[in-house]
Amino acid sequence: MIINILENVIGKHKTGLMKRQVVELYRMNVYSERQILEAVGISRTLLRRWNRYYDRYQNKKRVYIKMYGSMKTKTTNDLAALRRKVAELEQYSSKLLLEKQALETVITLAEDQFKIPIRKKSGPRQ
Repeated sequence: MIINILENVIGKHKTGLMKRQVVELYRMNVYSERQILEAVGISRTLLRRWNRYYDRYQNKKRVYIKMYGSMKTKTTNDLAALRRKVAELEQYSSKLLLEKQALETVITLAEDQFKIPIRKKSGPRQ
């Protein structure tokens, strides 16, 4: 029995495409191991070796992407978006600084006018 998906690559035994297709069929459990071995004409040891190699390659690729992000380089659109984000954060930071100064001024005026200690004192003077 010849598996229809592999008809185009059966004569080209050592190509990467053929190996990947065979291993993916093996991993999907669409066909039994025996059917794949008979269709392709390879040994069980070779199929398992291809499977191990495929597994290592796929895991290495996933780990790399997880650690370093996508292999896609940053484009100018991405850089422009990052610059806009930095500008927004700087504006937000300056706004927070002004709010803090305004609140400190209000607290200082309230303490002076009403002679009530509002701020918490540090150390043993509490």
